[in-house]
Amino acid sequence: MKWYVYKFDVNKQKIELFNVFNHYRLLENIKKNAKKLEDKEEFLNQLRKDLKYYYWGKSEYELIVKKDGDKIYLYPWCGCRFPEMVKIDVTYDCLIDWKDFAEKHIVTQIFHTEAKIDIYDQLDYVWEEFSDYVWRNRYKIK
Repeated sequence: MKWYVYKFDVNKQKIELFNVFNHYRLLENIKKNAKKLEDKEEFLNQLRKDLKYYYWGKSEYELIVKKDGDKIYLYPWCGCRFPEMVKIDVTYDCLIDWKDFAEKHIVTQIFHTEAKIDIYDQLDYVWEEFSDYVWRNRYKIK
């Protein structure tokens, strides 16, 4: 299974795509829950809990989404020597609707131009598509 989000790799000093299923414990939990939870709603509630546990509010998975005019940029949250050199422009990225995503998160912040986000926020924004994908493929995990 593959589902990509952005994260900062502190060793490479670059923001890159990351497959959320590249996490052994998460995959093990999905396999276990696929066997014991037959109800879709129960399964997805547990999936949401697991995603929060592994990807929510952990500094290694946090980024800054920043609005600069009509452009949307992602910056590292911490651990970067030169954030301006590492930032990426996601304005027209097809992974998610970054303009809407940025506005949704920035409006809750005091700066009104940027917000701290994490992998869980990226997944939550596309929850319907993501959860359907996991539900359809839950038995294909090896």
